[in-house]
Amino acid sequence: MFGLTFSIHQNGALVRRETRWEDIVKVGRDAKAHLRIDDERASRLHAIIEVASPSDITLVDLGSEAGTIVDGARVNKCKIRPGEHFQIGSTRIELVKVEPWAAAGSAAPPGEEVLRTMILDHHPHDTEGLRALGYWAPPLDLPQVHHFVDASWDANERDAVFAYLHLGEVVRLSGGYSWCRFNCGLVERGFEPITDEDIDQLFSDEEEPPGRTSDPSPATPISLSELLREIRAKPETMGSTCLSDGHFIWPVGLAHYVDKHLVRPPEEFVRHALQQLLLRGIR
Repeated sequence: MFGLTFSIHQNGALVRRETRWEDIVKVGRDAKAHLRIDDERASRLHAIIEVASPSDITLVDLGSEAGTIVDGARVNKCKIRPGEHFQIGSTRIELVKVEPWAAAGSAAPPGEEVLRTMILDHHPHDTEGLRALGYWAPPLDLPQVHHFVDASWDANERDAVFAYLHLGEVVRLSGGYSWCRFNCGLVERGFEPITDEDIDQLFSDEEEPPGRTSDPSPATPISLSELLREIRAKPETMGSTCLSDGHFIWPVGLAHYVDKHLVRPPEEFVRHALQQLLLRGIR
């Protein structure tokens, strides 16, 4: 993983410096762009910067109307190096430096202020009394997911936590746009806001929406290996819902980070998940 530091200039003045750690840096006017450009000539998603190594960085224009300018000429795709710059509208963006992050998860990236805990006191969008984990920046001021990568995490324990994350009950639905912060390509498009009628259809008359303070009810005993087979047989999704076990709340996509990117939740949650699996008779 490498950090790219950019300086953004408008009308000859430095607006800001920003370091990004994505392998594919999205550049544009949209609020969800990694490198946001406040320029009326910039497209919502104007360009991307692909980072293969410190010496192999590619700028790609995404068919924008205004174009991406390098050395006075419009380009579709070109290599860029530290010290070089490109232009979008009246905004000049310089790649200042590229710095490696020696070991993912071992420490915060240089110069980056971060939340060092994954567990939050409440859900980022409300205060329902449930402790939250697995909510990432950007766009909100939340933890950075790559701080929690642990390649040494025991695979069996990781599988157990991965399975437990699928056992939560839906407690919050939103129309949000969810994407993998490792840019692996898994994306969940948002949908129309949930209405009261949707909730009525989601939960039958006999089954009320799940409570938020009780432990999950014991289920029919099943082995962990059987549960994992059932889960992996279904299409993978980042989802647009939040799940809860009555103590914690997490986005459905947290399971993807645990399984595919070795993101390890705090020990407090890991112990809690393993204990709850035992209470459910899942071994």
